[in-house]
This record gives sequence, structure tokens and C-alpha cells, in this order.
Amino acid sequence: MHQPYDTRKLYWENSFLTDFKAKVTEIEATGDSTGPFRVQLNQTAFYPEGGGQPADQGWLNDFRVIHVESKDEKVWHILSTDNDCTIHTGDMVIGKIDWIRRFDHMQQHLGQHLLSAVLYNDWNANTIGFHLGENTVTIDLDRNQFHSDDYHKIENTVNQLIFKNLPVTTRLISTEEYNRLKLRKTPELTDPVRIVAIEGVDCSACSGTHPSMTGSVGPVKILKAEAYKRGTRITFVCGQRALSHFQLMQQELDHCSTLLSVGRYQIPTALTSHLQDHQQLKKSFKNLQTEWCHLESQRLMTSAISFGHYRVIRQIYASLDAHQLQSIANALKSETDSVALLATTSPSLRFIFINTTDITGFSIKDLMMSHVHHIEGKGGGNAISAQGGGTHTAGLPLMFDALEADIRKWMHKAPLEARETPTVK
Repeated sequence: MHQPYDTRKLYWENSFLTDFKAKVTEIEATGDSTGPFRVQLNQTAFYPEGGGQPADQGWLNDFRVIHVESKDEKVWHILSTDNDCTIHTGDMVIGKIDWIRRFDHMQQHLGQHLLSAVLYNDWNANTIGFHLGENTVTIDLDRNQFHSDDYHKIENTVNQLIFKNLPVTTRLISTEEYNRLKLRKTPELTDPVRIVAIEGVDCSACSGTHPSMTGSVGPVKILKAEAYKRGTRITFVCGQRALSHFQLMQQELDHCSTLLSVGRYQIPTALTSHLQDHQQLKKSFKNLQTEWCHLESQRLMTSAISFGHYRVIRQIYASLDAHQLQSIANALKSETDSVALLATTSPSLRFIFINTTDITGFSIKDLMMSHVHHIEGKGGGNAISAQGGGTHTAGLPLMFDALEADIRKWMHKAPLEARETPTVK
């Protein structure tokens, strides 16, 4: 059947064609610095983006073709160049396809046809979305009731069809003939319609490039299946992408095998054992931390600075996490008539202030807000507790000195009988 197109589509006639000659029929500036020129040819082997398949890339003479698009039945080649375009209307040019990219797309696209066909024929699941990405391929299904074992069955069926090396044919037909065929999907199309058929398996409308035999797809591996909208999204890879995935997984397994000093197939058992040991160690460490925090709070009380009836505790830790700092502060809350200034500088500057005095009008939060600028920090709290953080560690001792000086003033204002009460515990 004659092709009523402005550009002859060589990629439909032979998807394995990588080199061709063509005549430039039009060239124009795009206004885009990335691809400043676009060229139209009388015929092309470059596949334009469409139908879920990315565009081919390659070269026209010495110019890099970075994108190809179809508009009004014309195929435009976007050229990347830092200089003026030396291609002119009427010139004969040599086109060369980036074959690695093209064949990858052919493997992924036919793999998608096979996967969608198996899902449709055996699982009553329609493919309603398809995206061929740079690293993976996804299809969206209108069904969501699958079990984890189902995907292995689907995968096995697809790969068996690949092993059979079934022929793949394409042809252009009229919409009238198209409507008479039993197809997997029936979108609204106009004359002529391009059909891609896999012998005994599938027949569907498609404008993409495909191998001539299913064996060229190589292995198909489902990587993930997840709920998507009201259906399922399946992520998979084919051919070289699948091989690269297997190689990476083997490399990672070998690394884990070396770390755990076991064979590949013993990794799950060894890892389970290590995780159980780790959980036990975490529990023991947490118990030790709790005990240490209790002992540390007692040490701080014995070294507290007495001021009449009251005591001031100040301690800056070089390395203490926020949880431990909070545990010490919680233990000190049970001590009456005390003000505790606690801080840690690593892993980040954090502070907690506790006030257990009964001094009228004394708020540890207000005091903190007056001096937190020393550490370029901020915080919050109330009269009996305040906490926060900062970025200027060098200012922390100055902040504590200023706080202690103000705390002493408040304690001095307290009733005389309270300040003279013995501090021995």
C-alpha cells in the first residue's frame, strides 16, 4: 500500500537499517540553543518520538541528531551544533542511526507487546498505559488483583514465547480492515493503520520499531509491581537492560557474600542471624545508655554549684545524641530547687534547660531567649523547661556564663529563708 506521507518512513520498511541517504527538503531555525536547527528529509530511518517510544538519535553528516519529532506527517530532525548549519535545502545527506539506542528501544518495545499480550490473553488484563524510559519500562493495567507468584508465571510465559523465536510482521491496512481484525487494543485511528503481529500471540496497532523475531528481545525481567490508581503498574526490563540488571545483582550478591563470609544462597539465613544479633545488641546498648544516663544525672547533682537553697548544674558534652541528653534532663526533673543547663556539640549543637525551683516569676524559657543569640540559635519551651539548637559552637560557653549569672540574680531575689536552707542531701 502506498504511504501518503511527506516523509518516507524507512524505519517502518526496515527497522534494522542504520545508514541511509536522503535529500533535504526543508531546514529552519528553532530558536533553541540546545538544538538550534531542524531538518526535514524526503526519507528517513530516524524514528520520531511517539506511541510511548522515545526518538532515535544519531548523525546527519557530521551533525548530531539529538531529537526527532513528527508533525503534520513530516519528520523533523533536531540538530545540535555550536556553529552555523552547513546543510541546505536540496543537499544530499548521509544519515546514521545510533544503533545501540535504537536496538535497545526495539527490544523494550517488542518485550512490552509480549508482556501485554500474555496479560491480556491469560490474565484478562488490559494495558492502558506504556512508557519506555531511559532505564526501565512501565505498563499500566486495568486490573489490580495479582498475587506475588503470578508475576513469576507471567514472566515465565513471556520468556517462553521469546525462546520460541516467533516471527514478527508489520503491515499497513485500512481502518475498514482494521475494524474487522481481532486486536488486543482498538484505539481510534485514521487510514492507513500499521499493524504489528507476533505469530499466534498478538496483533495490535503500533507505529514503533520492532525486531523481526521474538528471540531478539532477549530475557524479560519484571522488577516491580505496584498499585497504581485503580489498577497495577508493572516495571520491567528487556534484553541488554535485563542482562545489565542481572550482572549488577550478581555483583551486589557477591559483595554481600564476601561481607557475610557465606555463599550466595546462604545470604538470607546469614542476614537474618545478623539482624537478630543486631537487635539484641541494640537492646543491650539501650539498657546501658539508660543506666549511664541515670548515673550521669547523679554525678551532676553531686557536682552542682550551690547557692543557698538552690543548685545550678551546667554541663557541655563533646559528643552526645539528643536522646541521651533528653534522658539525663528527664532524670534531673525529679530533683527539686535546681536549674540544669545541658548541651551537646556533636553530632549537632543541642541544648536542654530544666528549672525545678519555685522562684516566683522565674522562667527558664525567657532566660534562654535572652541569650540564645550567642550560639546563633533558636528554641522554645516554658517556665520549667526549654530546648533548642544553634550553629555557633564557640559561643556556647559564653551563653552558659551569661545564663548562670542571670540565674544567680534570680536566686538572690528569692526569699532569704529559702536561700539559707542547707543544701546537703
